[in-house]
Amino acid sequence: MALRRQLEEPESRRILSDVRFIDALIEQKRLSLTGLVTNLAELMPEEVKLSALALAPDSHGLAIRFVITGKSDEAVEHFLSNLEESPHFTDVAIVNEGFEESGANAELENIACTAHYVVGSDEASEQSGD
Repeated sequence: MALRRQLEEPESRRILSDVRFIDALIEQKRLSLTGLVTNLAELMPEEVKLSALALAPDSHGLAIRFVITGKSDEAVEHFLSNLEESPHFTDVAIVNEGFEESGANAELENIACTAHYVVGSDEASEQSGD
């Protein structure tokens, strides 16, 4: 009982929070940003571009939020389909969708998405010979 009370004290909770933060940093060290961007780029048709990318550890692993810009609905749908079928990403969700005018009255589609990146999936693919 004394140990439990000691662990519930503010100082102990702060230390636990710090340990969790450091654990998250260690987990991120296993992450290759180049590998992540390469995995995303391989799923994109030429008409789709990555506009923004953000990472955050969460309770399910490594959450990513990104924005893509596509020249057509078909290109964006093709990318989203590829993303959902990829072994590198799970829990794909569209957060926001919008359109913007481009030169010569062309309209670009902007999509904000979230997903979980499967950290270590590159190494597993390389070891299996994929």
